[in-house]
Amino acid sequence: MGVLVAIVKLADMASITIGLGLGCFVSLLMVQVLLEVVMSPHQIWQALSGEDDHAGD
Repeated sequence: MGVLVAIVKLADMASITIGLGLGCFVSLLMVQVLLEVVMSPHQIWQALSGEDDHAGD
């Protein structure tokens, strides 16, 4: 949202071209959203710690 506001504000002062940098930034945001949906940080830390929920069974 901040990027869009900055583009609108700067459009009057300078010519703005949407290039590779913005594409990479949007791609990074999409990857972060995908990782947040698919992977749980709690499960990752639990797997890295070596603890098993069923170790006492």
